[in-house]
Amino acid sequence: MLFPGIGLGAGEDSWNIFIITPLGPDLTRVENRTKLANASGWEFQKQEWSSWSFWKDFGGPKYPDSDAIGEDDPMASGDFTAEDIYACEQQQKSLTSPYFEVGPAANGESPVVRHQQAILDFLEAQEVET
Repeated sequence: MLFPGIGLGAGEDSWNIFIITPLGPDLTRVENRTKLANASGWEFQKQEWSSWSFWKDFGGPKYPDSDAIGEDDPMASGDFTAEDIYACEQQQKSLTSPYFEVGPAANGESPVVRHQQAILDFLEAQEVET
């Protein structure tokens, strides 16, 4: 994440900027912009081959005993997109729980307050620089 709500992802052949905009407790807009190098498929393939030795042993199971968790557990899949989707869906389900309530800003809403403070601090720093 570059900033609250703005992230950057990159691969060997592209980079992506994504902007996350909350629209409601259970609704979010994600804008994704991708930039590719102006090169042929052959050039991309050559780059992939040259870095294969680095990536071949990169990563691995998230949990040391992944077999005990089960193959159908999205949090142990090794697929970060599936893990993120599952985590977000669980958060959204919790919002409809009869046990969920929004508390005072000092407790229940503190992540919202911290997010807004981070943006305010950034904007104030920009005013000082200009």
